[in-house]
Amino acid sequence: MPGAAGLRRTGLTRLTARVGRVPLLTAALAVAAALAAAAIVPLPERTSPFTVPWWLLAGLFCVAEICVVHVQFRREAQSFSLSEVPLVIGLFFDRPLTVVLAYLLGAAVALTLHRRQSWLKLAFNLSNFTVGAAVAVALFAWLSPHGNPTSIEACLAALAAVAVAGSIQTATFVVAIFLSEGSVDRSGMAANFGLAMLGTMINACLALIVVNLMWFHPQVVWLMVVPVAGVALSYRAYVSERENRQQVAFLYESSRQLHHGGDLDQALLEVLKGSRETFRVEMAEVIIFPTRDGDVIVRTGVNGHGSEPMRPVDLDPNNQRLIARMVSAAPAILDPDSTDPDRLHFLTMQGIRDGMVAVLRGETRPIGLMVVGNRLGEVSTFDGEDLRLFEMLAAHTGSTLENGRLEHSLRQLRDLQHQLRHQALHDPLTGMANRALFQTKVRDALAEGRERVGVLFIDLDDFKTVNDSLGHVVGDELLRAVAGRVADCIRPGDLAARLGGDEFAVLVRGAADSRAAIAVASRIVDRLREPFHVMGAEVMVRASIGIATREAGELGAEGILRDADEAMYTAKGLGKGRWEVFAPSMHAAVLSRHEFKADLHRALERDELLVQYQPIFEVPSGEVVAAEALLRWRHPRYGLVQPDDFIPLAEETGLIAPIGLWVLERACVEARRWPEHGSGRDIAVAVNVSAKQLQRGTFIEEIQQVLARTGLK
Repeated sequence: MPGAAGLRRTGLTRLTARVGRVPLLTAALAVAAALAAAAIVPLPERTSPFTVPWWLLAGLFCVAEICVVHVQFRREAQSFSLSEVPLVIGLFFDRPLTVVLAYLLGAAVALTLHRRQSWLKLAFNLSNFTVGAAVAVALFAWLSPHGNPTSIEACLAALAAVAVAGSIQTATFVVAIFLSEGSVDRSGMAANFGLAMLGTMINACLALIVVNLMWFHPQVVWLMVVPVAGVALSYRAYVSERENRQQVAFLYESSRQLHHGGDLDQALLEVLKGSRETFRVEMAEVIIFPTRDGDVIVRTGVNGHGSEPMRPVDLDPNNQRLIARMVSAAPAILDPDSTDPDRLHFLTMQGIRDGMVAVLRGETRPIGLMVVGNRLGEVSTFDGEDLRLFEMLAAHTGSTLENGRLEHSLRQLRDLQHQLRHQALHDPLTGMANRALFQTKVRDALAEGRERVGVLFIDLDDFKTVNDSLGHVVGDELLRAVAGRVADCIRPGDLAARLGGDEFAVLVRGAADSRAAIAVASRIVDRLREPFHVMGAEVMVRASIGIATREAGELGAEGILRDADEAMYTAKGLGKGRWEVFAPSMHAAVLSRHEFKADLHRALERDELLVQYQPIFEVPSGEVVAAEALLRWRHPRYGLVQPDDFIPLAEETGLIAPIGLWVLERACVEARRWPEHGSGRDIAVAVNVSAKQLQRGTFIEEIQQVLARTGLK
């Protein structure tokens, strides 16, 4: 049966979870242990036939702590010990202080050299043992000052002392568990406490029999070796049987969840949670291999921070080969002291210090790996029994997944991948194909080499005006409506796309000549001329369309899109709201336009702009009363360029703002000088202003600043 000392060790695996509170408890416990030891120093040595040497008593305590049987189930290391036997012997045959010090020394040797506990656990255990031993000897001395083992009073006093000491130690561990985890399983703790106290009483009664033999017949004490060994073997048999029942229950519950769970992801997570408790580990996960070409490795797992649903994993080729080698090596215990480099690399890849790995096998092939890692508790290593149970669990899991449950989850994952791929290749506003998908489809159509391909490049005319006047919400709704009309105008097999902003495109397949593409473009132009009713407003919008066709394999996707784009600009230049078919001459015109635009950007810097003035006469007197400022461009190659040839381009590029401001300031400067070189009368000056300038919110302030700088009134 488990002694109270066994329950006192339950939960020690969790003492370091919140390292701020437990060390404080340990420090307080150490202080209490020191005070308790000091309090029992004055207690007198009781009369007995002989005294048990301190080293022998310490050795008995050491053996009791070494020969501890651990129950490794559901993340708790519950311990079975006979430490009550040397404690009761010490109550009758040694000084109180000697008993406490022998308990402290024997336990320290066992916990340090054999079980290699951390400093925090070691300090906690030794302090708790010291407090318990001090309470036991003090209570025994108070209840039975003479201590004759033949008296009922002495026996009951020994039982009470051991029981109270065990209860105090158990309560201390409950507090430690509460501080480390924030809660305590009351029902489980009550059951374990009852079991522990029963074991404590059995051990104490056995110890009282030994004490009576030592007191009256020390020569036959050796006969108790067999009963004591029998009790220890009974403990081990009980533990083994209990573990077997728990393992069978665990396997049954895992199999039930896999076979009858409604959702595979959730069922796997529940099995992994059970594995984490059963094997007392920090993490448990399943790695599932692809079932077909193009699929990816997926994994699902649980750890101390929660659960992670099934998700794809991107592994580099080296890690993929490592997993393949682990399939050949499994089932295996992953020991950090192993000399096998693959196992060490796998531990590093998984981010664990130790663990176990087993293969999920189907009927014809491995379908994945199951991994647990980071063993918790005082029993720090995995053994063969753990590996056999883990292999059985992996076999059940693999069989279930192979029988079709895996396909459901992978199908959901593929659906998610398809959804993500669809989102990556489609415009989120209109649902149309985006630029990337459209270019791919054009490239594929050209590569097929069977039919002529046509591309329509569509640009909405003056869409920015709609956005600026009615707002972006209306603009977005208008784009959706335009997308719907464009989709209605194309043929089955054609592809419509939104390239971005107010630009759309159509791939016309099977265009024997340009007539099929022209027919689609004509339908789109006519359809878009009809008014749109968007959010209570009637909106008129037109489109300029460029058409380009190519023989399959003749030109790349970028080339045909560029040609359609150039044809679209030609349509805009000819009046908008129409379509144009690409001609080679358009390319030269577009290149010239781009060069012209670049030259215009540098015109101000190069001082190529000039202002000429058209005088305005007063008819009766014939005198000049005003002048109109006329902008001209002295182009280095084309000579004097008229405003009609470059002002629209300046408005399109936004250069109209700095150019207009320059003209205004130049005209004001000149008007300020005219009276000095003429009749002396003021002459007004008129400056033409673009509508784009008037739309700027700072136009009035700019005029005021120019007048202030030039002094013109």
